[in-house]
Order: sequence, then structure tokens, then C-alpha cells
Amino acid sequence: MNDKISKIVHGCDRRYLLQSERERILEYANSVHCRIALEQEIERCESKVLDATMRVIRAKYPQLDDVHEQGYEHTSRDLQLAMRCIAQAVLIDDIGYLHDRFLIPHRQVLRVLGFTPAFVRDVYGTLRDELRNSLSGITFDFAKPYLDELVTVLSDFPQLEDARVGR
Repeated sequence: MNDKISKIVHGCDRRYLLQSERERILEYANSVHCRIALEQEIERCESKVLDATMRVIRAKYPQLDDVHEQGYEHTSRDLQLAMRCIAQAVLIDDIGYLHDRFLIPHRQVLRVLGFTPAFVRDVYGTLRDELRNSLSGITFDFAKPYLDELVTVLSDFPQLEDARVGR
């Protein structure tokens, strides 16, 4: 059961649900079909989105493999992981899941590896754009807040003086 629903039910111990609690549960329940559709759409278009995103990144940052061994391969893997974490976070309606599983740990890795916030914003912004082009409107609407959070949080770090990618 969704953690938010569990908290609502556990919070009303020995009483019936309030109308506002019923409405929150119904709102989530009514959105499950769209959330599952999003997860399926992302799975179906994953390769296409990764290829399109990486074409853009290769054109803008031709030096990535020179600066980081297997930089393009690792970037593609990270983008794939981001899409999968977003799909799961949307499915359970929990942006905190995305933070815990991907955003917070990955942001530190990107910083330590010498990426600039501008580079990170560009890479993950391109992913968001490619998903916008590949997903149906209603499923993209479910993903958009998570994708916006992805771009914002991952690029929110102080740039190291010796940052090497994205100047």
C-alpha cells in the first residue's frame, strides 16, 4: 500500500476517515492507472530517449570522454537510472523517494567528479525535453514535477574551482 495512504489510515486509529482523508485516498487511487501508464511509457521509450539525449550531449560536450574515462557511457547509465527512479517515484507518488534514491547521493558524485552545475542542468534538462517529446501529454504531466526536481536538485551545488566539464 502507498505510504501516504498507510499514514492516513494509521492516523485515524479507532475512527472513520474524515472526508478530506477519503478524498486524498481517492485522488491517489484514481491516478494509479496514469502512474502505471507513465512507468510503461518510460520503459518503452527509454532507449530512444537515451539515444536522443546522448546525441545532444555529445554534440555540446565533445570533450567528455577526454576529461572522464567512459564519460558518455557513465552519463548514459546515470540518465537511465534517473528515468527509472522517476518512474518509481511517480508510481508511489513520493518525491522523497527520488531524493533519497537518486538526487542527494548523485548530486555529490557529480560535484566531486568535477562537473559544473551548468553541465548538469544541461544534461538533465535535455533528458526532460526528450521525455516531453516522447511521452503522451497526460503521463508527462505526472512526470514533470519530478523531472523539474531532478534538474533543480542535481545542479544545486557549489562548483569546485577545478571543475573540468561544462565550463
